[in-house]
Amino acid sequence: MLDGLPIRDAIRPSGVAGLDILTGSMRLASADLALFDVKGREAVLKAAFAPIQAEYDFIILDCPPSLGLLTVNALITADYFLVPVTPDFLALEGLVNLMEAVERIKTGIGKTADLLGFLLTLADYRLNVTTEISDMIRRHYGRAVFDTVIPGNVRLKEAPSFGQTIFDYDAESAGAEAYEELVGEVLDRLAPPDNGTPKNGVSFMAFALKGFAELHPDLVNDKGNPKGDAGRIAFSKYLKERAEAANRLTLRGQRGLKLRGGKT
Repeated sequence: MLDGLPIRDAIRPSGVAGLDILTGSMRLASADLALFDVKGREAVLKAAFAPIQAEYDFIILDCPPSLGLLTVNALITADYFLVPVTPDFLALEGLVNLMEAVERIKTGIGKTADLLGFLLTLADYRLNVTTEISDMIRRHYGRAVFDTVIPGNVRLKEAPSFGQTIFDYDAESAGAEAYEELVGEVLDRLAPPDNGTPKNGVSFMAFALKGFAELHPDLVNDKGNPKGDAGRIAFSKYLKERAEAANRLTLRGQRGLKLRGGKT
């Protein structure tokens, strides 16, 4: 990506049949600086992947936990994005900020990947806070949250140290079973019905538009989009109110935890 080499020169086979790997390196940490003055820098990854996209059923981009230029490139390249969320208060606040940033990118660039779903991961239900935060996220984001939950699992931590997938290392473990369930749920969301749209995949903007249309049916057109200047102004206000409500939800949860003395 940084040297302009053909992408096929960087792809490596893995030890798993049908799975190839395109590894990163420490040089990618400076990608923001390296691509700073490159024209169309937000679409460099999309152009790099174009020659090989038809050769794979699925291409998964593992992004850093930040919204730097690498992640923006991934959002432009991908069709859908999945957000892993650990059920704790700081992650909940970060989730709200992430979705706001994605919408800003979409507004500025014109198109990004659609939201496939939020995945609760590293969940430890021995802690009360895990249940509380999980419930908050499900109440706020509804069906955008995957039913599957990835538990905190020792086997998942051990498998990489042996150079194995969790399915090779311990296929009977709770972690392996959870990921197998997730694969089924992801495929189900991606399966197109007759109208060609993902069955269960949810665009965040579509999610917001639906709620806005239910509250203000007179301010949307036949396609469900804000109608006229009044509709656009009202929808912008609605998005802002949703973000503020999510932030209040986070603060209430944090206060509740402090009132209990932080006990779990």
